[in-house]
Amino acid sequence: MMEQQLLDRISDIVNAPATDREKIDALLELDAMLYTELGITSTKADKVETRRKSRIIYREIRSIDKKDGNLLLNHLDK
Repeated sequence: MMEQQLLDRISDIVNAPATDREKIDALLELDAMLYTELGITSTKADKVETRRKSRIIYREIRSIDKKDGNLLLNHLDK
């Protein structure tokens, strides 16, 4: 998924008339889709790019729910 597409999709999710939990669930689903695109032939650069995109998603989650967002970001750093 291209960077601008990702940012547009995140914006759509965050601005949707939904509960915070539904927004977080949709963002996590988007994150899961990024990881399912990785495969055995993915390069290290592909994996680094996916982690970078996850960080963007997790920061958005942190803006909705600080505790959950920080937990996800801390886990990503390990």
